[in-house]
Amino acid sequence: MPKTVTVCPESPALGAHSKFCESHKQLERKETKQARIVVKINCKDLTVSSKVLPMTENLPANNDLSVHIACKKATQVTHYYHRTAGVMALVRPCGMIIHFSELFTCESPTQLFIQLLRLKCDAMINMRYFGYDRACEFEPYLSNLKKKGNEGAKLLLENTLFLVDNFHIKGHTTPACNIESEECKYHPKLSKFNEIHGVNTECAEQAFAWLGRFKGSLLYMTQHTFKFFLYNVIKARNRVTIRRLRSKGLLA
Repeated sequence: MPKTVTVCPESPALGAHSKFCESHKQLERKETKQARIVVKINCKDLTVSSKVLPMTENLPANNDLSVHIACKKATQVTHYYHRTAGVMALVRPCGMIIHFSELFTCESPTQLFIQLLRLKCDAMINMRYFGYDRACEFEPYLSNLKKKGNEGAKLLLENTLFLVDNFHIKGHTTPACNIESEECKYHPKLSKFNEIHGVNTECAEQAFAWLGRFKGSLLYMTQHTFKFFLYNVIKARNRVTIRRLRSKGLLA
């Protein structure tokens, strides 16, 4: 898991031209060529400890010490793992939710990339097509990782075609998403996506509309209860989806 650092939530002193609050003003950065001031701030009781390190000495590897921590407003402090930022889910066109994970920061290409790698490792499937509202940003992100030697990005790029779903493509204006442009790569009506023309590309939006019904309850759950509850309601939904597909003869 990524390392986290807790910083003082107080605002800097007004008119003092300092990045430190009144409680920590004595720690104003005074860096010299010979030494660095390394400080540890405990925001619960505002206790402070400091240590001077020579410029040639490496910083501690643990999270106990941080260099020149500035004082922030409460709204600017990042509280990783204190509460969720939502859920990222992978959904089949039939409505089956095949993978989901909790988000702790806003949705990002990195978190989606990790999701897809987990899915390939766990389910051992070969995704031929992947629809995503930000596919025009995600594939270039993978290309950049591939250039740096990332094998996971190489695997996805070699086996999967990326497209923007029908619901979101209407709002995209870049040439890569414009069906009339020669540079178009992600429009779902391109000939390279003929095999899946007519497929329900809005399945993820529909799944999240359903998940949104539980938002009021999820807000008051602890981290473990949150995951346990989601796992079970998604499992129940998938069972209903399977029964519906079998009744229509679409699934053996």
